[in-house]
Amino acid sequence: RRKDIIKKGAEIVSLPFIENTIIKNPLVDEVVGVSKNDEIKGSIIFIFVKFNKIKNIDKMLDKLEMYIKKKLKRIEIPDRIIPVPEIPKTYNGKPKKDVLDKLYL
Repeated sequence: RRKDIIKKGAEIVSLPFIENTIIKNPLVDEVVGVSKNDEIKGSIIFIFVKFNKIKNIDKMLDKLEMYIKKKLKRIEIPDRIIPVPEIPKTYNGKPKKDVLDKLYL
């Protein structure tokens, strides 16, 4: 899909690749990536994460950020990681990115 491939800086970045990398972390239950246009960077990447457990969210975010820095190229690292209690979905199971955008961005 066209919205899944974005331009950040002077490079092409794949949101599904970032999501697939993050979902491999054992702390993560679900992940959804959203991009927003930015005049300077080209695009800003927001990652919504539902963790397996709700305890110590700050500690889990720190661990996830370390994991992401090891697994992704610098240009692929999300600009912001947003922990959410639930990922809203359509009746067929696809994430509602527009709802996440309205609620958290």
